[in-house]
Amino acid sequence: MPVYEISMTTEDGPVTFRPDNLDAWLDEMGLQIQGFNSYPRQRGELQGEPKIAGLHGPFWDAYTNDSEPVIRYEDPQRYRDLSR
Repeated sequence: MPVYEISMTTEDGPVTFRPDNLDAWLDEMGLQIQGFNSYPRQRGELQGEPKIAGLHGPFWDAYTNDSEPVIRYEDPQRYRDLSR
């Protein structure tokens, strides 16, 4: 099962969340899944992962020490900051 990592920019700076339950976290944050990734040129680990309205991603990050894939999302400001 993948580990989801969401990087956002707040008034206090960047914050990264690793929710245990993605659906519950999205509800709490007022975000919604708007489909699922099926872009064939992306890694297999990203296939079928949710696309979240208002966030960039899914992006590949790495594997955990337990060999679970880490799937990353970023808000628009964090995406700009990390893309520089």
